[in-house]
Amino acid sequence: MKEILIICVNYNSYETLQTFIESIDYAAHKAETMCNVRVWIADNSTSKQTIKTNIYKHLDCSYFACKNEGYIGTVEKLLKQNNWKDLHNTDYLIISNVDISLAEDTLTQISAITDPLVGWIAPRIYSKCRDTEENPQAIRRYSKAKLYLLRWIYSHPIIYKVYRQTIHQLLQHHRNQQTQQHQQEIYAGNGSIFVFTKSFLNKNTPFHYPCFLYGEELFFAELVKNHKLKTIYYPNIYIENRTPNVSTQNLGFNKRCSYTEKAIDYILETFY
Repeated sequence: MKEILIICVNYNSYETLQTFIESIDYAAHKAETMCNVRVWIADNSTSKQTIKTNIYKHLDCSYFACKNEGYIGTVEKLLKQNNWKDLHNTDYLIISNVDISLAEDTLTQISAITDPLVGWIAPRIYSKCRDTEENPQAIRRYSKAKLYLLRWIYSHPIIYKVYRQTIHQLLQHHRNQQTQQHQQEIYAGNGSIFVFTKSFLNKNTPFHYPCFLYGEELFFAELVKNHKLKTIYYPNIYIENRTPNVSTQNLGFNKRCSYTEKAIDYILETFY
C-alpha cells in the first residue's frame, strides 16, 4: 500500500479549496486498494475561516493555520515542525495550489509509477478557462543567457507586460500545438502541482528554497538533475487547472515581477 502526503497551500481561496479537497477525496476512494492518502491544508489566508476536515471519508485530513511564508516556504515550515519525519514512510509527496482538481484516477495512476529513476512526476495540466496546456513547463534546461534575458525582462515591468501580451502568448500557443501526448522526459513541470517520488525524497530532503514566490520549478528541476533522477511527463495523469493564479491574482504586477526577478537571481547564483 502506497503512502501519499498532499500538502496544499491556501491563500484566501476557500471556495476552490473545498472543490480541490473533494476531488482528492473521490480520487482516494477510487484508489483505496492502492494507497493511503493524507492531506495537510496549510492556510496562509489573511482572514482565516473554519475548515471542516472530518467530513472526508477517504482521507486523513489536517488543517494548519500558518503565517504566510510563501508557497514552498510554508511547506518547508510544516515539514520542519515535524522534523521532516512524515516523509520517512511517504512514497509520494504532492505539493499543490488549491485552484486545481484531480481526475478520479489521478492517484491510481500516480501509485502505479514505481521506476526508481523517476524523481518528479509531471501530469497533464489543462486549463479549460484559458484552453491552454500547462505541461510540459520546460522540455530542456534553460541556458544561462536565456535566464539573464528573462531576469532583465522582469526587472522592467512595462517591458514584461508587453512580453506577456505578445511573445509569451505566441509561445503558449506554440506549446499547445506542440504538446506531445505521450510520456517523455522533460526538464521541469508546472508548479501548480508537484509530485515527487520516494527516490526524490530520499536524496533531497530536507530541502530549502529561500524565495517567497516563483521559480520553484527551476529549483526542483535542478535538484532532480543534480541527483541523476528524471522528471517524466505523464499525459495519462490528468489535472484540471480550474481558476489559474487564484491565490496571486490580487498580487500587484510590479511585486510579481520583483519576486520573479529575485527567484531567477537565486537560480543563477546557486545552479549556474
